[in-house]
Amino acid sequence: MLLKNKIKNLIDSNKEEAYYDFKRELPKNKELLKDIISLANCQYEGDRYLILGVEEINDEFSVCGLKNSKRKTQAELQDLLDNAHFAGDNIPEIKLETIELEDLKKNMMNQRPSLMSSGISSRMV
Repeated sequence: MLLKNKIKNLIDSNKEEAYYDFKRELPKNKELLKDIISLANCQYEGDRYLILGVEEINDEFSVCGLKNSKRKTQAELQDLLDNAHFAGDNIPEIKLETIELEDLKKNMMNQRPSLMSSGISSRMV
């Protein structure tokens, strides 16, 4: 399944589970590290997702977009992880991707949700 379709299906499910989490904005570094660690340690075989630019209103999730000024690059995220202290130096592996969900944007021109997917299956932090 294409990543775009998978993310759309997760948003359409109107729920969060242990292996994916929605955030309206990019959390501050301390909270972002907690979110990444939580996803890395969840009991799930497969990729985990921190999906940014999604808000919850009346128990329903929808794309609200993420302003460009609130984005981090892959290098900035890797620096954040490299400078944190992990037990046994087990640093979570992350991959930053930006996708467009035009049919979900609801007049949110030039705003796209971003996500971090963690491909950790056996490494624990």
